[in-house]
Amino acid sequence: MREIKFRACSPLVKKMHYNDKNLDLWEFLRYVHGMKLMQYTGLKDKNGVEIYEGDLLYKELPNNRTYVVEYSNVSFRARGTTGYKNSVLRGVVLKDTEVIGNIHQNPELL
Repeated sequence: MREIKFRACSPLVKKMHYNDKNLDLWEFLRYVHGMKLMQYTGLKDKNGVEIYEGDLLYKELPNNRTYVVEYSNVSFRARGTTGYKNSVLRGVVLKDTEVIGNIHQNPELL
């Protein structure tokens, strides 16, 4: 079973808040009330970085593609940012993919 974790982005200062204070889920949700909430996919990129909703992924081979991680139809998907097809997030797809930012702090990467 995958670990259920969230992070939140403060809309004014564009700062990410992680539950590193070991709050239970409800306490964390109260703490980040009004912020944009993103769920952990349960997957990591090629460098071991945890992948969350809203992350921007870069896949160098074969065609230097950038993807946005989204939750859709009860699964996490990677949506191509330049007209590429969507793909389901799986370990096989991620073995040569890395997190390069997120849509809240790095919109210029879209």
